[in-house]
Amino acid sequence: MLIACYFQVKTINCRKILNSLLVMYYHKLFFLILFFYILTFNCYAQMVDNEMLRVNEQTRNHTPSDKLFLQTDKNLYSPGDTIYFQTYIENRFTQSFETSSLTSWVMLLDSEGETIDSARFRIDYSMASGWLAIPKECVPGWYRIKSFTSQMQNYNPEFAFSSWIRVDELLKENLVFNYRFNQKYYHSKDTVELSIELKNQDGEPVKNTLFSYSSLENNKTKSTYRAKTTRKGISLIRIFLPDSLENKNVNLNIALEKGLGEFHVDIPVLEQNPDISFLPEGGTFISGNKQRIAFNGVKPSGEQLFLKGTVSDDLGNFIDSLESGMLGPGLLEFTPQAGRTYYAEFPYYPGKKWSLPEATNLFPAIQVNKGNKGIVVNVLGGSKNRQYFLALSKNHNLVAFAPFTINNQKRIVFNTDSLPPGMAKVILFNNKLQPLAERALFIPQKNAPHINISTESNAFQPEQQTILGVEIKGNGKNYSGIFSVSVVDSTTALSPQINLLTIKDCFLFEEEFYKGLPLHIKQKGLSNLPAEELDLLFMTYGWSKFNLEISGKQKTEKQINYDQYKIEITQTHSSRKRKKINDNKEPLLALSIDEPAILGLCWKKDNSYLLSIDSIPSFANKVMIVPNFALKNKIHAASLNPVINKYYFEFLKNRKENKEIFNQAPQDISKELVFNLDSFRIIKEIGVYAKREPAKKFANEYEERYQGVSTRTIKGIMLESAMTLEDILRRLDMGRLDTRTKKKWLTRAGMGSMNPDGTRDGSALFVLDGDPIEKSYSSLLGLLPSHIHSVTALRGVSGFFIYGEEALGGVIFIETKLNHIGDKYELPPEKKIYRGDLRKVIELFRGSKEFYNPPKIEIQNNPELWIRPTLYWHPEVFYDGKNPVKIQYYNHRKKGTIFIVVNGVTEEGEPVSGIHKYQIK
Repeated sequence: MLIACYFQVKTINCRKILNSLLVMYYHKLFFLILFFYILTFNCYAQMVDNEMLRVNEQTRNHTPSDKLFLQTDKNLYSPGDTIYFQTYIENRFTQSFETSSLTSWVMLLDSEGETIDSARFRIDYSMASGWLAIPKECVPGWYRIKSFTSQMQNYNPEFAFSSWIRVDELLKENLVFNYRFNQKYYHSKDTVELSIELKNQDGEPVKNTLFSYSSLENNKTKSTYRAKTTRKGISLIRIFLPDSLENKNVNLNIALEKGLGEFHVDIPVLEQNPDISFLPEGGTFISGNKQRIAFNGVKPSGEQLFLKGTVSDDLGNFIDSLESGMLGPGLLEFTPQAGRTYYAEFPYYPGKKWSLPEATNLFPAIQVNKGNKGIVVNVLGGSKNRQYFLALSKNHNLVAFAPFTINNQKRIVFNTDSLPPGMAKVILFNNKLQPLAERALFIPQKNAPHINISTESNAFQPEQQTILGVEIKGNGKNYSGIFSVSVVDSTTALSPQINLLTIKDCFLFEEEFYKGLPLHIKQKGLSNLPAEELDLLFMTYGWSKFNLEISGKQKTEKQINYDQYKIEITQTHSSRKRKKINDNKEPLLALSIDEPAILGLCWKKDNSYLLSIDSIPSFANKVMIVPNFALKNKIHAASLNPVINKYYFEFLKNRKENKEIFNQAPQDISKELVFNLDSFRIIKEIGVYAKREPAKKFANEYEERYQGVSTRTIKGIMLESAMTLEDILRRLDMGRLDTRTKKKWLTRAGMGSMNPDGTRDGSALFVLDGDPIEKSYSSLLGLLPSHIHSVTALRGVSGFFIYGEEALGGVIFIETKLNHIGDKYELPPEKKIYRGDLRKVIELFRGSKEFYNPPKIEIQNNPELWIRPTLYWHPEVFYDGKNPVKIQYYNHRKKGTIFIVVNGVTEEGEPVSGIHKYQIK
C-alpha cells in the first residue's frame, strides 16, 4: 500500500515536473518565435521603407527643383505695348527661395506657336525682371507667355511656367454691361430672352447705340443679328436654341459698334446628359461608417453645373438633401448600410437618377481630420489583420511612413506643426506597396504673413496723386521682404477671361492639381478660399495616382549645364593655320563691356569653346569676342550661341494649350503675319564677323525713308544706258507699263484712288523732286536720262500718309541731278574690303527697361497719357520690416476701378500676395 502510494505520488510529481518543463519550453519557443517575427517584421518594414524612399528619390530625379512664378504688369495689352514682368524662383523640394540656375528664359508665343518675342535674363537672388515687346503689327488675340530656367531644360517641358495674355485694341470708354435672362435654365427648342443694359463711366445710359449679337454653338457662329439700345440704354435680345443640346455649348457674343467693346455671355442651358460624379472621401464608400462624399456636376461642354436635389435608397427612403457650394462642388455625409443602394435625383432632370458608389467593406478608405498638433487619419474598412502602410508626402518628399494592421478602425496621427505651409498628400498602400487610396490636404500656417495695402481714401479724383502704403505683416509683427507692385485700370488692363494667378497659388499648390481646376475656381484664388471650401476641392479634384512604376534599374541621365555660351570659329582656314589655332589654349577671349574684365573660356569641345555664365560679372550684359593677340591675323570670324535644349523649345512652341478654360477659343491669330523681331530671339544665332561692311549709302531720301518696304531704285549704269524715261520705267521690273495712257501700275487691281465714275485708278503717282505731278508721265517725256539722278518705285500704300488717296496705287519718285548737287545722296563707290578684328558688342542678356512714371504736368499736356492701362509698375520693392513702403504716382483722367496687385517673398522665403482696389470718380 505504501509502495503503491509512493509510486502514485511519484507519478504525480513527474507529471508536474514534465508539465513545468513543457510550459517553460513553449514559453521559450513562443518568445523565440515572437523574436524572429519581430525581427522579420522590422526587416520587412525596413525593406518597405527603403523601397518607398527609393521610389520617392526616383520621382524627385524626374522633377526639376526649380519652380517659377511670373507676374506681369497686366494681362490685357494693345499692339505696340511693352510687357513688364518679374520672375520668382523657388526650390520645390525645400520650399526655399533659391535656385542653382543663372539664366531664365521668357517666350511670347501666339496661339499657333509662333515666337513673337523672346529673351534670356540673368537671375539675381532667385529673381529675374525684364520685358517683352508686342509689335505694332500684332493682331488682336490670345498669346502665351512661357518661362523656365536653364536647369529646367533637363526635364519635361510640362513643368515650364505658362500663362495667357490678351492683346486687343485699347477701349476708349468705360462701359458697364448688365444682363438678365428671363429663365434660370433653358432646354432645347426654348426661346432665350436676354435683357441687356449699357451705362457709361458716369452711370448714364448709353443711348441709341448699334450693336450686333451672334449665337455660337461650340464657339462657331450660327446666326448674327443687329439691334439698338433705347433711350434708357436697354435692349431685348431673342434667340432660338437648337433641337438638341447634347454635347453643345451655346453662348452669345455681343459686339458694340464704333469700337466700344465686345461682351461674351454664356447661356445657362441644361443639357440632357450632364456628368455628375460622387466621390467618397478616401476612394471607397464604406458600409456601416459615417462618411463624407463629394459631388460635382459638369456639363458636356465643360461648364460647371450647380446642383440641388435629394438622395434616397432603393426602398424609396429619403436619406438627405444635397446642394452645390459656392464654387460648384458640394458635400454629403451619411452612413451607408450594407446591402442598400443609393441614388440622387434633381428637379431639373425629372425621371432621371444618378447612382452613388456601391458601399463595401472589402477595400479600405481614409478620412482626414484636423487635430490639435497636426492631422488625424482614420482608416476604414479593409481586410482585418492584413499589413498596410500609410505615407505622408509633401513637395515630393516622404515626410512620414507608418506600417499598421486593421482590426476594426485604425487611427493614426501625423504631427505637421514643423512642416511649411502648402499642399500635402496622405497615401494608403497595401502590403505589396500598391496605392489603394489617396487624400490631398492643405497644411496651413498660423498667422501666416500677408501683404497689407493701404491708400488715403477709397476714391480719388482724376490726375490726383495716390500714395500707397505697402507692408508685410503677420503674427503681430512685420516681415522684411521684397515684392513687385502693379497698379492697373481694370477695364483696359485686366481681362476677365484670364485667371489672375498669384504667387501663393503657384508655390503652395502642385501644378497637376491647379491645372485641373475650372477657370471660375482659379479666378477666386485658392489662397483666398475658406478651409472648408479648399478641402472640398481637394476631395473633388485632388486625386492623382502615386507613381510606383519607375524601375529601380533606371538611371537618371546626367544633367547638362545650360548656363553656358558656345563660341565657334566659323572661318575656313588652311591646315597650317588650323593647327596653330588648335595648339593655342585660348585662341579667343571674351571681354566684358559693362564691367571691364577678361572672361575665361572654360574648355574646348568639338572645335568650340564654352563661356560659362558664372564667369561673367553679375552686372555685365554685353561682351566682345576678340582673338588672342598672337592669332589676331588668323581668326576673322566666329559665332556665339547659347547652349540650349532644342527639343525643349520646340515642344513649348508646338504644344497646344487646353483652351477649355476660355469662353472663346483663341483661334484669331493670322498665320501670314510677319514680325520684325529684335536680336534677342533666343534661337537665332548671333554672328560675329571680322569684315566690316561700310554703312549703306542711299540713292535718295525716299530709298532711306522707306527701307524695309517694297521698293526698287534705278541708278548708275542702268539709268545712264537708258534712252528714254519709258525705257527707265520698263527697267523697274515692277508692275506693268501702259505706253498708250502713259501710266505705270505697281500694285494689283482693285487698289488705288476713286474715279468720278466710281471705278478705281490703281496706277502710280509720279513725284518729281518732291512735288507730286499726276498719275501719268506724259508731262515728263521731255526729261532726259542724263538729267536724272535716280528713280525709286514704292509699292503699297505707304505713300498715302504724305500724298493722300492719289498714292494708294504706289509712288514713283524721280530725282534730278540738279536737286542733288552737293548733298549726302551720292552713288556709292566700289566696295573696299576692310580687314579688321572681331570686335562686335554682343548682348548676352536683355537689358532692363524702366517703367515711366509721368509727373502730373506731363499727364495734363500729353493726351496719350490721359488713358494709361498701367498706372505704376515696379518689379523689386524692398521692405525693411519697419515703416510701410510709400509708393507715389498720379492717376489718369479715366474714371473707373483701379486694381493694385502685389506679389512677393519674405526674407524667410514665404510667398505673400495682396490685392487692393479704389475708384477714380
